[in-house]
Amino acid sequence: MLQLAAIPSIPHLPRLRTVLCDVLGVPHAKASLDLDLAEALACDEHDRHEVVVAMDVHYGIAVRDDEVEACETIADILRLVAAKHAQERRLYN
Repeated sequence: MLQLAAIPSIPHLPRLRTVLCDVLGVPHAKASLDLDLAEALACDEHDRHEVVVAMDVHYGIAVRDDEVEACETIADILRLVAAKHAQERRLYN
């Protein structure tokens, strides 16, 4: 599993937040980075799977279900996707 370090700066971070809000049905104003997905959003396995599919569809970033299951907050998902994005850029550059 990737280390969930500081969120790297990626150009589509605001769009990523928008996708997460849309997929999870959360108002944008409520979606702070430290929002607990399991409690505040009642994020279940179905929601997490939808996030995985959305990341692949919107950004072409493949995220495994088991990686998303380890995410507890929106920031965790952003870190995971940003790390995968950086990893893929290194592979293709």
